[in-house]
Amino acid sequence: MDWRDVRVPGTFCDIPGLITFHGDRATATSRTWGQVDLSREPEPTYGDIGGDRRPEAALGVECNNGGGTAAGQLAFGSVIFAGDRGRLTVLQSITPRQQPPGQRPTLLSEVRMERGRTEVGELWYRPREATCCPTGTAVTVWVLGDGRPTPRPPRITS
Repeated sequence: MDWRDVRVPGTFCDIPGLITFHGDRATATSRTWGQVDLSREPEPTYGDIGGDRRPEAALGVECNNGGGTAAGQLAFGSVIFAGDRGRLTVLQSITPRQQPPGQRPTLLSEVRMERGRTEVGELWYRPREATCCPTGTAVTVWVLGDGRPTPRPPRITS
């Protein structure tokens, strides 16, 4: 699979429709922030949410203001794909659930997929933390129901 050609939904950054990446980068218009830059992980993480021995894939995406620093980060997400007969289908766009009001955007880390669930690590900012280093950690479990992942409340781990 050539992941460079995959289009992803822009809902995590309030972008209507699908985002077309050129390599690992894209530019689009967000309804919230105007013109934004986007990046994505070069390769997805794989797991088997459906328990059918056909892997699903999670591809991490970021929305930023183009400034090139952590202070310019606007939003993070992970797009979960399923494959069927050589075609990819978007199951869900996952976004952080632990997002303290007025703080920098929460980062996603460590996506683990297994039968019926996706577990996502979240790194969140506490008040007065430097933009380099969020110290809050949480785990959100997304449970597969009716073919769509639904989040449970995040579990704060530190």
